[in-house]
Parts: sequence; C-alpha cells; structure tokens
Amino acid sequence: MSKVIEVAKFKLNEGVDVEVFLQASEEFNANFVSIQSGYITRNLVQENDVWADIVEWESMEDAVNCGRAMSGNGHIKNYMVCMKMESVEVNRFTAIRTYMK
Repeated sequence: MSKVIEVAKFKLNEGVDVEVFLQASEEFNANFVSIQSGYITRNLVQENDVWADIVEWESMEDAVNCGRAMSGNGHIKNYMVCMKMESVEVNRFTAIRTYMK
C-alpha cells in the first residue's frame, strides 16, 4: 500500500497571534492527529502569510478517516478557529517515490 501525503494550505484569520496558533497546533497534534490510525509524521510550514499543514499517512484510507473524524471533535476547535476558512485548500497525494539523503 502506498503512503499518502496530505497538504492543507491556509491563511490565519486577521488578528490571530502566531504563538496562540502554534499552541493550538501543539494541542491538535497531541490530542488528535498523532493518535489517528496510520499517522506517520506532520510538518507545519509557513511562507509569508500562507501556512501548510503536511501530514504523512500509511494509506489514503487513513487520511480520509482522519478527515471524517475531525467533524465535531473538540480537540480541533482551537486550531480551526485560527484559520480563515475560505482560504483552506486540502489535497492528498499518493507517494510514488521517496528520495532521501
């Protein structure tokens, strides 16, 4: 089974303190993402005002199931309220090749 890379791009809402957002991201990771079936790794990256949350999953099924589990889950609220929802774009890619040093 091929691994999946999920990329969620977004912008923060006006006035959101970056430190508050990063704390919410820590909570989101510890209490939700990292305990999902098939979770491998997560990177939070930024360039100017665009952020991306990049998660590696064991399978597409795991990535999709995590997305479904997010609905109504209390552990994600503080993270999600920081985001400008109309800017959110989520894509999932099947890993074809992995190159490492």
